[in-house]
Amino acid sequence: MNKSILLTFLISTVFISGTEAQSLTGMTGILNAPSANMQKDGMFYTGANYLNRNYINSYGKGKHDILIYYFDLTILPFLEINFRNNRILGLSDYGHTVDRMLSVKIQVLKERKYRPSIALGANDIFTQAKEGNQYFSALYVVATKTLSVKKSEFGFTFGYAYPYFNNYQFNGIFGGITFSPSFLRQFTLMAEYDSRNINLGGSILLFKHLYLFGLLQGMKSLSGGAAFKVSAFSGFKSLKRKQDASVKEK
Repeated sequence: MNKSILLTFLISTVFISGTEAQSLTGMTGILNAPSANMQKDGMFYTGANYLNRNYINSYGKGKHDILIYYFDLTILPFLEINFRNNRILGLSDYGHTVDRMLSVKIQVLKERKYRPSIALGANDIFTQAKEGNQYFSALYVVATKTLSVKKSEFGFTFGYAYPYFNNYQFNGIFGGITFSPSFLRQFTLMAEYDSRNINLGGSILLFKHLYLFGLLQGMKSLSGGAAFKVSAFSGFKSLKRKQDASVKEK
């Protein structure tokens, strides 16, 4: 009996609920490509990702791996804002500074029973450099639809990225498929075409807050990352509930 209670406790502690995937970009997405999914209102992520040099176009000239670290906040149910730093690894020039970028995504339509969610997004939208150093820029529209089959969940994403900026990470059609099994909804398998490469990987949510993922970019090179998530507004909501309860008691 004690063993059963302990097992139930461990499962509920380690795997509590599903989560929308954080992609290599640091924003909600599949593996590398964007999706139309959004995190819950007030969800805050901070994390770091490793990007393999074989799949980086202009930044580092394809000779160096990249470390990115970011802050991501879903500030409204339909608005996601991301601030990210990119650092080239293995440079002998210690005067190198990080490349900073701001990205936003707006969900214009929420998913319904017979309708996918649709979002508009722009990555690396601002630069002060005259020549334009937006190495990871993107301008895209994307749709995502989820389907439940015997308590397992499938996700289907299809989008188009327009090459508006001088440098761009995505160009043309992209899309992907995700699968979360019924017996472990916190684990997700993902396959995608990010407009350049076919990628395969997976993710898992641990201890309520720790998100881990990895992928084979181009089915050859390993990239991945880790993030910590927390509800930024949970403290305020808890305080409001206590205040409301106190008012009712009076």
